[in-house]
Amino acid sequence: MSGWTNILAAGFFVSTVGGLVARYVLVGRWKKRFRSRTPIPVGVLYAQYFSGIDKTDFEFVWNEIAKHLYVNALQLRPDDRFDVELLPSSRFLDPVDELYHFCGILAYERNIDLEQESMRTIGDLVIFLSRRRDDE
Repeated sequence: MSGWTNILAAGFFVSTVGGLVARYVLVGRWKKRFRSRTPIPVGVLYAQYFSGIDKTDFEFVWNEIAKHLYVNALQLRPDDRFDVELLPSSRFLDPVDELYHFCGILAYERNIDLEQESMRTIGDLVIFLSRRRDDE
């Protein structure tokens, strides 16, 4: 390999590693917001807030939301608001954007129109995504 090729390869490697480290740090900061919360079992959340929807659907949607937000499902709350608790801490990491991408796919698969404007909280989103077109 020529000198320029080695320099370009090294630059690519350093920038990739740097990007991964930065993402790791940002995800860590994001998760820190939720660590101090007392864990609430998903079954308790279901019984208290979501008993009117299918439990299997609820558990799937709840866990997927937590996964896409990089948050432990036991530390997520139905009243977490997108414009407050879930407001991104960095312009370089926006888990809510990743969540909306997942929600768009799930809504498409379930043949429902995703109305992001009407979603204010995680609870709103769970109820909306746990229904299907024929539930309306």
